Amino acid sequence: MTFQHLEDKVLGTSVEDCYIDLFVDDKLREPTRTALGYTLDIAALLEKSNLCDEYTIFGGYATLTHLLSILGERSALMWRGSEDIDMYGTERVVQMLKGSYAVSSDLASPNIADKRTIKLTTRGNHPEGEVKIDYTMNQGVYVPMERKIFETTISVADPISLIRSKAPLAAVS
Repeated sequence: MTFQHLEDKVLGTSVEDCYIDLFVDDKLREPTRTALGYTLDIAALLEKSNLCDEYTIFGGYATLTHLLSILGERSALMWRGSEDIDMYGTERVVQMLKGSYAVSSDLASPNIADKRTIKLTTRGNHPEGEVKIDYTMNQGVYVPMERKIFETTISVADPISLIRSKAPLAAVS
């Protein structure tokens, strides 16, 4: 077990068996296992650090979070997967990530202002595989809301924001 921030929240709770079944016993397929694990581990870290109001997950893992909150954590087994995490946040969040994970890359996007790609891995004796975060400091259309998954509060874009990000503004009222 190596998602330490998440495991600190999960172990000894009613969701421990489900967590072990999905993440430790490797029932979750890649890339979902790694990217969802990091998403939740980062959320647990930021919750513990009182930075919940300084970030929002959007894109595929926000969508999955909404599904898990309705259908339960085991429904992650049916997710098609996504290899990266889409995240809005402040510079304080970036500094917390850099202080808590091994960062192999943090490069500004040559095409999109205020966007960077951060690649990181967990630290410790058994580090997880690398995950890529498409990170922006521009909140855009995303309206944050909280969901609780595996005992961890995660700030995600609300469903209407997710739809608006994919549809022309005139088509969504």
